[in-house]
Amino acid sequence: MVKILFNPFEDYNINEYSRLVIRDKETESFVLRQPIDERSTFSFDSKVLKSHWNYRFKFQVRRKDEKSGEIRWSDITDYKRLYPERMGASGLKYLLYKKPKSKKLLVVFQAINKNPTYNYVGLLKDENMHKLYIKDVYGEERLTKTSYYLNYNTNFDVENSVVRLVEKVLDEVNLSMEDVIFAGSSKGGFAALYYAYKLGAGHVIAGGPQILLGNYLSKGHDEQSVGKNIFNSMFGEINEDNINAANEILPALLENTVNKSVDIHIHVGYWEPHFKDHIEPFMELAAKNKITNITLHMNDYETHSGLATYFPPFFKQTVQKLSELEQ
Repeated sequence: MVKILFNPFEDYNINEYSRLVIRDKETESFVLRQPIDERSTFSFDSKVLKSHWNYRFKFQVRRKDEKSGEIRWSDITDYKRLYPERMGASGLKYLLYKKPKSKKLLVVFQAINKNPTYNYVGLLKDENMHKLYIKDVYGEERLTKTSYYLNYNTNFDVENSVVRLVEKVLDEVNLSMEDVIFAGSSKGGFAALYYAYKLGAGHVIAGGPQILLGNYLSKGHDEQSVGKNIFNSMFGEINEDNINAANEILPALLENTVNKSVDIHIHVGYWEPHFKDHIEPFMELAAKNKITNITLHMNDYETHSGLATYFPPFFKQTVQKLSELEQ
């Protein structure tokens, strides 16, 4: 069974004595109420859970009740879906769902999230292929812990950990790198392209991926954006040299890769800024470096947030088509 680790400080910046609450959504009953010391980790054995895996969890802290004046447990997070999360020897966090006789491994990278989590698990739960979801909590930016799955200003060897995990799972399910589909949206789309051209995967499904990280993160997008903080945590001061260095990460890989014919499917909104700011430069880089086999799938939306509506059905449909090719 899977041991699930909970660290309120590392995962949610809760720097005090807290309580973990787990609730069974099938029976609407509590499974666990576990106090956790400040900056401590609690290990939970999933064997006590039922196979439906329809559970939610939240964290609470001690606060004074405004009406009674009593000190009580008070919610500091909303309920979140509980996943059978594993952690590799290096510390890389992931979910793994194996399907007997499947001939494909789908590897999904997450987008930027203020509470890092796994994307598209529910969407793809019934698809007939092995699925590996990899979390990104390895960066130094406090709110999102974003590393872009890269080794920039982090004490954690993200890249080698990702490579070793993918290779380990491939060995377990008796498949090769050509049987891998790397996928994700936004930041996850960048990672899907990066590791596909780095390792030589069979396919990529990317939604609105960033290509020029320096330009994207340094702009900040809006006052609520964490982009500038992520840039600072990964590349240092926002200046022309650092922006150019960040921009060159994927182009340098494209220039040097020997894996020039990975089957790439990119979904993007035609009026969405990512099309002109990232996808058009990507297509120019591909042509320059004789990289082929790229298909653009355009949809009619104007903002990056449109991915949340338009990418999931495209993603699921493309996964099904690739799965059918092997039958």
